[in-house]
Amino acid sequence: MGRQRREFTPEYKDEAVKLVINTGRPVAVVARELGVKEQTLGRWVNLFKSRQGAGDGSLSETERAELARLRKENSELRMDRAFLKKAPIRLGADHQLRGRERHHQVDGLHRDLPVMTAWAESFNATLKEERVHRTSYPTSDRAIKDIARWIELRYNQKRLHSALGYRTPNEAEQEWYRNHSAA
Repeated sequence: MGRQRREFTPEYKDEAVKLVINTGRPVAVVARELGVKEQTLGRWVNLFKSRQGAGDGSLSETERAELARLRKENSELRMDRAFLKKAPIRLGADHQLRGRERHHQVDGLHRDLPVMTAWAESFNATLKEERVHRTSYPTSDRAIKDIARWIELRYNQKRLHSALGYRTPNEAEQEWYRNHSAA
């Protein structure tokens, strides 16, 4: 026996179309979320647009450009927010707190946490300026892979750092291993 055809109320169709039009998400994505065939939802959207006519619901060229700019800016802000989420600093037995002075032990050396924070903020600023703000990422997985590749191929291999005597991080790391393997 054949499959029974589903019936949708006009209100359901209107809400589905609003999800596509108001959010700017692709028809395929919304259709998958709603459990509706992509062609069916596409037909509903096209019918809605044709009913709206050219004067009522369509955007002008400048409005479309502004919408595209705002969507890109929104995407960048979402990525910035994801990068800015910081894990709290957990203080272990090897930490000392004296007033506003904080120390953290790394490889037997005490380093000021504010200095380490400054290094991290400097790195994040460089990453955002040279890579993240210049690239549009369709997915977070793509962003992670691209940023990791940028760090390994550009930042660690080619970028000179004044704190490392104008050497790359890879050169400084190799020297550290040479010095410690000899000992």
